[in-house]
Amino acid sequence: MKTEPRFRPGLLLLWIGLICGGGCGEDPAAPYGYTDDLPPAIPESGGRVLEGAEEENLAMRLTREASAPDGEGTNEDWVQRKVESVDQDVLFPRWEAHRRAAGKYEVSFTYTLVGAGESVARGGFAWTADVVLLLVSPPREMHPDELMPRASRVYQRRGLDRQRIELIEE
Repeated sequence: MKTEPRFRPGLLLLWIGLICGGGCGEDPAAPYGYTDDLPPAIPESGGRVLEGAEEENLAMRLTREASAPDGEGTNEDWVQRKVESVDQDVLFPRWEAHRRAAGKYEVSFTYTLVGAGESVARGGFAWTADVVLLLVSPPREMHPDELMPRASRVYQRRGLDRQRIELIEE
């Protein structure tokens, strides 16, 4: 004797009610949840936590708008005066920010000089910007090894890391 399955509307309504009603209401653990693990917010950002490109842009803006070392204007004005004082053509001026630690960035201004006789040289200045404390260090002139493209530095470093293998003849 075969029994046919019976339709139970009460069981179906109970199941739908549990699914729909299970997500209603506030989570009592929400105020103490994942927000405790977030880094502290930047004061001027309205309580938001800055990340990635926003932090880099803040570091560059802080550096450009910081007072110049000679006391006349901002760092951006100071860099412009330095570049204009050179008797060579200045090509590819560029501002960059590289993260060095949590909340600390190295902001650099690099350029290429083309002089008489097709001589080419690179120059640049660097600052350390702290986006948490909103501080910028005085500028320093960059060394030639810092001005090389990153790919060249990595290639040279790998080449220097290789050890020579000596064959021992018996």
